[in-house]
Amino acid sequence: MAKPNHKPPQDQELARLIPRLEAKLAQDEGDILSYYELAAVHHLRGDRARMLKTLKRLLAREPDLSLAHWLLGWASGEEGRSSQAAAAFQRAVNSIRRGLDQEENETPPPGRPDAASRRDIGTYKEMYTNDPNYAEVKYYQKVVEADQQNFEQAFLLGLAYKRLGWYYAALEAFKQVLKINPDYDEALFELGNTYKHLNRLAEAVKAYSRAVTLNPGVAAPRFQLGLAYLKLGDQPSARREQQALKKLDPDLASQLREAIEA
Repeated sequence: MAKPNHKPPQDQELARLIPRLEAKLAQDEGDILSYYELAAVHHLRGDRARMLKTLKRLLAREPDLSLAHWLLGWASGEEGRSSQAAAAFQRAVNSIRRGLDQEENETPPPGRPDAASRRDIGTYKEMYTNDPNYAEVKYYQKVVEADQQNFEQAFLLGLAYKRLGWYYAALEAFKQVLKINPDYDEALFELGNTYKHLNRLAEAVKAYSRAVTLNPGVAAPRFQLGLAYLKLGDQPSARREQQALKKLDPDLASQLREAIEA
């Protein structure tokens, strides 16, 4: 008997696009747009490894595509690979500078942004490296690398990743914290918040529930747990958390009640 497919419909639709796009690339390896589309599909499915691989395939054929370098930098940054991200952004900037040496009214090659767009993309690397959160990430990466059992510094690294918008890297940092100290309720709370931001609600519920079990007198994890239950359509569980919140924090209990009744 075949096992049921529990993947959401959107994921199934995206999965069906992959062989179609690969077939198009097999027929025409120079089809730049299909590379971008394939990378986007992998991104939407949460498969950054294949997204990175697709962009690298594209850049192996077209090494001067600034947009592809920029996307590679962004995806590397999401995984916490700050050195690779910075290098990719630098390659994007170099490509942009070469492109701006052309006449402003020259038609750009296929798949490359026009001159104005190239300037906009080129400013990103400077914004990125000047972001104080980026400097903070680099600092904590060095600290954690020197002392891999220092869960408090690993926790701060996770928070720095979140502030920079690198949520997948933050997940890995918080997981590393919990490998060292499984009962660190603050890390569990932040792990739940990160999962929730990524709309991975079932995993968020597990993290919040563990945080609540370890420290039942703290209101914030229970409040977020109730909201996560609500987003999953589990109103009875959300109401249970709302009732428990009444003694801990009446204001949060009221906010959760309003969300349930909305």
